[in-house]
Amino acid sequence: MARLPRITLEMEGLDELIAATEKARGLLDELRDT
Repeated sequence: MARLPRITLEMEGLDELIAATEKARGLLDELRDT
């Protein structure tokens, strides 16, 4: 059970990374459209 918090933190970090990547892609798409 001691491992669970670490795995949860890693998953949260992944979610944040994915969200940041999607945000960056959205910004790049906006720049391309203009």
